[in-house]
Amino acid sequence: MRSLVGVAFLIAGACSAFAGIGILGLQIVWFLQDGHWTSLSVIELMKRYFEPSVYPWVFTPESWLGVHKILEWCPSSLAAFCLGGVAMSFAEGL
Repeated sequence: MRSLVGVAFLIAGACSAFAGIGILGLQIVWFLQDGHWTSLSVIELMKRYFEPSVYPWVFTPESWLGVHKILEWCPSSLAAFCLGGVAMSFAEGL
């Protein structure tokens, strides 16, 4: 029988993976509507929902510049899908 923590990781991982698929689906719909691919990197998504005064690193990084560049390059759909896969894999071990 799975532990409660394992079930929580499994549910969170599945939700994250489905969110990644949903983000990609949204990008495809936008492309089909206007013929232009709208990129949504992790940083772009963070800039939409985070406040500059609370999370200044997202808007003007002064350290961890490599991490910021990777997150700026990485598609949010891929990040969400991979994070979900990792969480579900972790849940299998619990």
